[in-house]
Amino acid sequence: MIKKLSIIVLTLILLSTSIFAASLRLDSSSTSPQTINPGDEVELSLRVQNVVTREEVSTASYILELQLKDTLSKENIIIIDGEDNLGKLDTNQYWNSKFKLKVKEGAPSATYEIEVNMKKLIGGSEVSSTTSIISFDVIGNTFFELDSDSRTIGQGETKTFNAVIKNVGGSDAGNVRLSFGNTNNIQIVGTNSFYFSNIDRSNQSEFEITMFASNNVESGTYNFPVTITYDDGSQTQTQLIEAGIIVGGIIDLKVASTQTTPKQIRPGDNYVLLEVNLENAGQDDAKAISATLTSDEFKSSYSDNNLVYAGRVDSSSFTTLNFYIDVPKEINSDIYNLDLKLDYLNFRGDEFTKTLQVQIYIKEKP
Repeated sequence: MIKKLSIIVLTLILLSTSIFAASLRLDSSSTSPQTINPGDEVELSLRVQNVVTREEVSTASYILELQLKDTLSKENIIIIDGEDNLGKLDTNQYWNSKFKLKVKEGAPSATYEIEVNMKKLIGGSEVSSTTSIISFDVIGNTFFELDSDSRTIGQGETKTFNAVIKNVGGSDAGNVRLSFGNTNNIQIVGTNSFYFSNIDRSNQSEFEITMFASNNVESGTYNFPVTITYDDGSQTQTQLIEAGIIVGGIIDLKVASTQTTPKQIRPGDNYVLLEVNLENAGQDDAKAISATLTSDEFKSSYSDNNLVYAGRVDSSSFTTLNFYIDVPKEINSDIYNLDLKLDYLNFRGDEFTKTLQVQIYIKEKP
């Protein structure tokens, strides 16, 4: 009797396990459109199969539910319609479910993952579930940026710029054509249109463009309208941007004069003050100026380097840079040149470096 009872209990356990076991298998998935870009509304199609062969499954119903798990997907994907009630399925029956997703504008190019929960219900209560992960790629929109080795031109100057067009978007581009429009008092010399068979994402192509600025053009920034057309693999696209050029952007920093304290410098003098009057003789303002005085013979009196932050020097203006040096006791009487390295920006933020000479005279020991 005990053996029969054990067999009956074991049979019930096996039967219960068979009934409650998850019975759906994800057979395939697809998206429409197949190529997904930021801002797209996506239809996700899933095909599932009921793989349980026991007759007891006729009492079960099924639900498919989508969930976003990882941070990347949660920040960039919106589930519009993420649940499908399948009802009851026959043994080995297939079912096609459709869901709606929205990819946010500005979503980065990446592979996104969605969790598919396949739930089994008996009597309206969930008894088991299985989970599958599906993934799809989002290809960021193609867009371009322009850059060059310089952005300044002087009045009356003809200048050739070494420029690049960069594909900073999320997809490749073919048949790229770049066309520059006109702006007042600055002319394109030669061709204003450039063609590139393809520029893949994260790549760039180089080109040269020559411009002429008239003698009477005022200092300032001038923007050229630029039209870029390209094929994104499905159709021809157009992007409109601007390319800025700075006229009168010539900065000419020079040493106007130098004074020392004491006026007569001798071997062994310490804490000698060098007052360097720096002039901007150019047509444009210089900002964020840092000046470093270096020499093999003379050392800084207060630190390992003689670095001074001068700030801004406008066109036709001056500023004074103060440095302190120690003079070796064994140095010979002579004229010495010290290097004055200048790092600075123009008003657009382009970086420049220039090295000038500062002269001092060391007298003989008394």
